[in-house]
Amino acid sequence: MDLKVELYQNHSRSQMLRIKAWVGDDQDRFDELTTLVLGQDPILSQRGSWAFSYCAEEHPELIKRWMNKLLKRIKHPAHDGIVRGILRAWKTVELPEKMHGEIVDECFRLLKDRNQAVAIRSFAMLVLGRLCNVYPELWIELKLIINEGLAYEKPAFISTGKQLLKKHIKLKVP
Repeated sequence: MDLKVELYQNHSRSQMLRIKAWVGDDQDRFDELTTLVLGQDPILSQRGSWAFSYCAEEHPELIKRWMNKLLKRIKHPAHDGIVRGILRAWKTVELPEKMHGEIVDECFRLLKDRNQAVAIRSFAMLVLGRLCNVYPELWIELKLIINEGLAYEKPAFISTGKQLLKKHIKLKVP
């Protein structure tokens, strides 16, 4: 498969699923896709990030070597779709402990930025929710942001926030 040609040709769910199937658990193919996602071409980055996130969720071991570059790219994306794809992957994959601080900072920055797309803010919330299991003290700030947003945010934010509130109440996080 010529990945660039495929990404330029079509942007659809069926195309994303075809790319995901082509990548499978092959590290070289995942690396090829991730290189395009992290590149400077906004079309390739955006379209590739959708398949990237699904590949990473299905085969989380493939993303490990890319974590530093993903963290750098999320700070300076070529397109919002890249941020969304990275955060979607991060909500399920193992995050290196040495990067937790930077990931927390970046997720809180994105969550608090009301100019960000609601999907980005919701995925940032989910990543932070996972990290609250490791660092319960984060829950205080996250809970404050969620409760504040329940009054005026978009439905996706409210739904994600309520799910996290319910989950953390069950876990008895402070």
